[in-house]
Amino acid sequence: MIFDNAIHTLDSVVKLQNFEHVGLKNSSLVTLNEALVLTDGGTGPGSVDIESGSELAIIPAVAGNFTFDPLLTGKGTLSARLDADTSAFEFSHNVGDQFAGTLKLGTSSFALEGLNTSGLTHAMLMSESGNITTVDSGVQQIGGLGFNGGTLIFGSVMPGDTIASNSIETSAAGTLDIRGKGTIQVTMPDEVINDIPAVDTRKNLLEQDDAQTLVTLVNAAGTVTGTGGQLQLVDENGQAISHSQTFDVTQGGEVVAQGNYDYKLLGSSDGIKGDGLYIGYGLKSLDLQGTGDKALVLTPRANAQGLQTDLGAQLTGAGDLAIEAAGQVVTLSNGGNNYTGDTLVRSGTLQMANDNVLGATGNLNVASNAVFRTNGYSQTVGALQTETGSHIQLDSGSVLTVSGTQRQPGDDNGGVIENNVLSGEGTLAVTGSNLTVHGTNIGFTGNASLTQGALVEMNGAQGLGSQGSISFESLNDRLAIDIADGSGVSSNLSKSLSGKGSVGILNTTDLTLSGDNSNFSGEFRVQKDAALRASDEKHLGTGLIDSDGVTWLTASGNWLLKNDITGSGALVKQGAGNLIINHELTYTGDTTVENGVLIVGDDSVTRAAGATLSGSKNIHVLNGGTLSGLGTVSGQVNNQGTLASLNALSGYETAEASNFTVGSLTNTGVIRLAGGKTGNTLTVNGDYTGGGTLIINTVLGDDTSATDKLIVTGNTSGDTGVVVNNVRGQGAQTADGIEIVHVGGQSDGNFRLQNRAVAGAWEYFLHKGNVGGTDGNWYLRSELPPEPQPQPQPQPQPQPQPQPHPTPDKPVQKVYRPEAGSYIA
Repeated sequence: MIFDNAIHTLDSVVKLQNFEHVGLKNSSLVTLNEALVLTDGGTGPGSVDIESGSELAIIPAVAGNFTFDPLLTGKGTLSARLDADTSAFEFSHNVGDQFAGTLKLGTSSFALEGLNTSGLTHAMLMSESGNITTVDSGVQQIGGLGFNGGTLIFGSVMPGDTIASNSIETSAAGTLDIRGKGTIQVTMPDEVINDIPAVDTRKNLLEQDDAQTLVTLVNAAGTVTGTGGQLQLVDENGQAISHSQTFDVTQGGEVVAQGNYDYKLLGSSDGIKGDGLYIGYGLKSLDLQGTGDKALVLTPRANAQGLQTDLGAQLTGAGDLAIEAAGQVVTLSNGGNNYTGDTLVRSGTLQMANDNVLGATGNLNVASNAVFRTNGYSQTVGALQTETGSHIQLDSGSVLTVSGTQRQPGDDNGGVIENNVLSGEGTLAVTGSNLTVHGTNIGFTGNASLTQGALVEMNGAQGLGSQGSISFESLNDRLAIDIADGSGVSSNLSKSLSGKGSVGILNTTDLTLSGDNSNFSGEFRVQKDAALRASDEKHLGTGLIDSDGVTWLTASGNWLLKNDITGSGALVKQGAGNLIINHELTYTGDTTVENGVLIVGDDSVTRAAGATLSGSKNIHVLNGGTLSGLGTVSGQVNNQGTLASLNALSGYETAEASNFTVGSLTNTGVIRLAGGKTGNTLTVNGDYTGGGTLIINTVLGDDTSATDKLIVTGNTSGDTGVVVNNVRGQGAQTADGIEIVHVGGQSDGNFRLQNRAVAGAWEYFLHKGNVGGTDGNWYLRSELPPEPQPQPQPQPQPQPQPQPHPTPDKPVQKVYRPEAGSYIA
């Protein structure tokens, strides 16, 4: 059975007993609550292969010891957490020695001997919190060893011993990882404890923490990571083995710190290169006391190398730490540092060699030409202060957090990042802080996060780089962008946005979004003289656009707008594609359609009938632009381009006939109601001023014939040419005619046919009013207008003469198209 990218819990391993092999691959996590039983009826051990990145977790439901039985291979992780640290985890003889991954032991006991040692020949033992591993006598050869809160018991150390009688050797291909916390337990006679080595305080401070090794516990043939600063040395009773000495650290005639010297764990036998784990004596901690100009200064001696430039002693206290290392690199490797003062990188490079090596520092200050490098580790600082020409390298896997928890209450100043300071692929996290970023940091390709009311103010769109992402926790987290005119700073925000934050476009900033912001559901706030530009649906996500400036949307294909738009600002539609609005937009500024089509309501979703531009006061459709849809536009429309029914658009030809409603309309362009279906209407909810063209489809027949129609609730004026397309009409005699323009108010506008409207033997003409003359609508009728009545002639005076009877109207002459004559003959 193969688990491929699976997360699964097996509460009954009987389900696997008919399988000879179990494999885990592609980041699978399988949890076992019982001992694994493989093969038919559990008669054989079977095999388990765990690929790198996958984990088989053993968490038994029953208390007591646990034996892992199958053949074990792969480079992944086998983890175990039992009920108590007295419950033993062990390998059976079937496990073999082919496993090259990690055995991660939580709550449990483990005897590093025999079959257990053999099973780890090429694998790493990681002792987690709750684990107690006892090292058997002799040299136990395993692939690697690491600590994450666990305890290793090495037995007795006798006077004169340089190598413990119970020791470990890690392979040339393996790693000894002593960065984490852990406990080393040995039994040391009193005469050993009372033998205090001499301390040479004249040596460079960076070399006093690796000064003297006494007893070898682990010999590492391969890589050593860390210096053992967080490992505690205890006796058989669990009490710290200690005989400490304290000395003042004086620089420039001032006491800047106090140094504590004691028994400790070391990772190097020569103070230069990590090569094992040793009991030693040396500088164990520094209590920082001086601040500012009186800060403790770390400066490597000339030609120092390896661990001679590293400080593994713990840093405590409220004082400051300064690095002055021009042309050199100083590393800090103790993850248990907890000092609260400032960290001042004045020259050279300060490089992290463990997580949290800056303790709870209030400020990280990096001077011009100085460098701070995270080296893959993570750190929290109260504020980040940089100077022009400084450099901060956030390496992959690192998280540098600027947090208000490490500043004084009420202080929200998270510092300043100057132009071209940040680089790397790590993460910058801003938590409850105001951080100012100047210019661009194009070299930073990692991610940024804003949480707990964070504010990041930038005067360039690429202040946090051009790649990666910016995530927000809530609307209280804000990104404010203020780009001055003519500054030359990029206005293209290409980083991806996610979460529910607020992006402010301030003053005269003209901001272009180009990242994939599909997961952004916050808000864009555009100030009065500012602009926001987007050219794809993913650039805006589903965020609210609250704009008092201008929003420019450029659509090249079909863009269904998912964003609400509010505020007093304007909206400009650009691009040859369709921008589709299927909900209500309440912004009150002008709307301009420069190119392409703005569709207010289409038939793609059920809510399209609610599509409304309810607040926009003026809608300008320019030459080359089209306004269409089946929704409502409440404002006044000035059409120099095209107003179209939905099914008159390319791609919508099969849509049903529909109504499109606009406010008062000035038409100097084209109203195209003629589409894929007949019966479309344009309702002008106000006055209509002509000057352009109306194109309709009509089934030329009697008065009840289907037709497209212009409906005006107010008054009409101006002149409009009408083009009528006959849609399969056969012609018929009409009375009032086919109504194509309905006028609810004063009908002063003129509508005139621009083409012949013919059907069968009939030709239709456009008439104002019904035959009774009781309305101002416009009709297509197959008749001539009545001839004017002659005026009575004045009679001579003084004798009045009886008035002559008026000449009777001539009969209405039905009009047939001229071509019909041949048929009549």
